[in-house]
Amino acid sequence: SLLGVKVTMFDRTPRPLMFMEPECTTKFLNHFTDNGGEYIGDAQYESIQWDSVSQVVTKLDNGTEISSDKLLVAQGRIANTAGLGLDNLGIEFGRNGTIPVDENYQTSVENIYAVGDVVGYPSLASAAFDQGRFAATHIAEGKCTNHLIKDIPTGIYTLPEISSVGKTEQELTEEKI
Repeated sequence: SLLGVKVTMFDRTPRPLMFMEPECTTKFLNHFTDNGGEYIGDAQYESIQWDSVSQVVTKLDNGTEISSDKLLVAQGRIANTAGLGLDNLGIEFGRNGTIPVDENYQTSVENIYAVGDVVGYPSLASAAFDQGRFAATHIAEGKCTNHLIKDIPTGIYTLPEISSVGKTEQELTEEKI
């Protein structure tokens, strides 16, 4: 939208980035809409079709119809594990094709390890580097006492950028901290 392109973003949640501090996402949405963007929350698509004038027509379950030149679909992360033959090795899979691992990054097959986006949360490059180091230490030494820090810094590359570390204000309030 900062480049002068009309952008309509819809999401099944009431606000984007629900895991982030609400104040941060509110400021993001204000910036987005102040620059011509439109956000539609609590909506899912019912259908997507091309019309006769090369427009994408997206119908939402709330009755909204959006006509646009282009459509970008971003539905979260799905691990790219299909077709690797891991199921032939006895590897178990979790949600969205992720590979469940233990605290040492061992899969359901003891001598096979997995790290990075393929194991799911936190799906951050900085964490994947550490996961790889911890798995390699366990492979080489038979043990690893290091683990990811509990409060992993998160950066969202939006305009404006959003960063956080630790619990949200709501979580701290609920825990009476």
